[in-house]
Amino acid sequence: MSEKSKYTKEARRWFEQAYEDLKSSRILYNNQRYLVLGHSVKKLSNWAGKFDKKFKSLGNNISILDSYYIPARYPNGLPGGIPAEIFNERAAKSALDLAEETIQMV
Repeated sequence: MSEKSKYTKEARRWFEQAYEDLKSSRILYNNQRYLVLGHSVKKLSNWAGKFDKKFKSLGNNISILDSYYIPARYPNGLPGGIPAEIFNERAAKSALDLAEETIQMV
């Protein structure tokens, strides 16, 4: 594979994910679900644990969500493919369940 063809393939991966992100962003926008940049849930839970020890154990339960931060958004965070192909319904359901657990505790 030529050098140019490698770059073209990588550029195509980024463009495909950007297109998928744009579609998702439109859905969120049309439903008034505006995006906010996030922080590490593990770090936030540890910080909140200074005030209530229950947050430390919560942080251990939900820390997997931090692993979605880069790979779920950027094609170079995965060994191949694009995030829109990898993060499926099962992964989304698991993440939503953990988010609901967090909201209920807070």
